[in-house]
Parts: sequence; structure tokens; C-alpha cells
Amino acid sequence: MSVEQLTAAEYYDNHATTYETDLEACAWTGRTMLQNFLALDADREVSSVLDLGAGVGYSFEAVAERYQLDRVVAVDGSGEMLAQYRERFAGRFPFETVQADMVDYVQPKVEAEDERFDLALAIATLNFLDEADVNKVAAGVSQRLKTSGSWIFTYDPVIEFSEEQVGTETPATQDEPAVFRLHLEAMTTILEDNGLRAIRHRLNVARLGARFVGGFVEARLRS
Repeated sequence: MSVEQLTAAEYYDNHATTYETDLEACAWTGRTMLQNFLALDADREVSSVLDLGAGVGYSFEAVAERYQLDRVVAVDGSGEMLAQYRERFAGRFPFETVQADMVDYVQPKVEAEDERFDLALAIATLNFLDEADVNKVAAGVSQRLKTSGSWIFTYDPVIEFSEEQVGTETPATQDEPAVFRLHLEAMTTILEDNGLRAIRHRLNVARLGARFVGGFVEARLRS
């Protein structure tokens, strides 16, 4: 397989069965950070969730442990990762898994209120998209949130990268797909352009494999 052919979906298909053990320490840290972030709003009510880049569901444990869920849609490009997701959450709450590119998945317009969600997640996943595709995801998420709903996502906090690397793509290798260093200023603009506003931000940095993750943002629809 050439470097150019290594997509995020292919990478995670290849690593799905060992992903959790390979990244146990840092994935646990990421889940703990999400738990702490959710706890900042003790009055949050969540029963429906759109989980973009759901993976094996390790981070989603923070949501599943906190809320009584009756509708979850987990979207990921890797069928193998979603198989692990289904095994993890079987019988715990109603959910469906969708193998799809998240950019494509959120493009169709949503009209009915019962198709919208209390919470959308994009944890350690936007970094695989360039700025144009992140903008498309933000546009799609904004239509899929209930009036009081929230989108929680992470971004690369740009640590240990030179100024020239910020906002640039890190090329794919034989072991890792390409990632895009999207900083907070760019995300703020994208949110505003799509009728969203950031209401909460916390920077807790942890290494997730070869990447840093930990810039958590919560956004809601502008009233």
C-alpha cells in the first residue's frame, strides 16, 4: 500500500482489534478529560447523541456512564472500529452504527425535530479533515442539534509544532494517515460562519498516539 492510499479509515481498520490496548493509557486519559468536561454542566440533559468518528467507543463511555440514552447514532469510516463499538455497547442502550465518511453523512438537510440531537461529539477526529471539510461538518452539525443541544469537539492544541506547521497538513506515512493542525482561531471562525458559538473551552493536553489532543470546546446554536 502506498503512502497516498493510507486513509484514516484504512488505518483504523488495520488497528481496530488492538486499538484499545495499544492506546489504553492515553485513551483512558481522553475519556477522563471528556468526563470532566461534561461535568462542567451539571444540569445538562442528554438522551440523544450523534457520535462522529465514534471509533471503538472508548471516549463515549464517558457519555454512556453519565446519561440515560434512548437514541445514539455512531458514525465512523472504519467498519472494523464500529464492530468493536457494537460489541462494547450491545444491550446497554439503543444505538445504530453507520459506516460512512462523516463529511458525507452530515450533508443531507434535516427538517424534523425528532431527527435532531441533544449532543453531538467529534472527539479526536476533526484533525483528519482539512479546514474546508471541517466547515462542512460544522454546517451539518448545526442543523442536527436541538435548540438547546451542544456540539463537543476536540482540536489540536498546537504543541511542539513550529509556527510554520500550524494550520498545515502533516503528510501521511506508512503508519499514520495525514492529519491537519487546526487551531482554535480557525475553529472559532468556522463556528460563527455556521450559526454556532463556543460557550465553553478547556485545554487539557494529552498525547493520543502520535498526536496531541485535549483542546475541548462546547458550541451551541446562536440564538
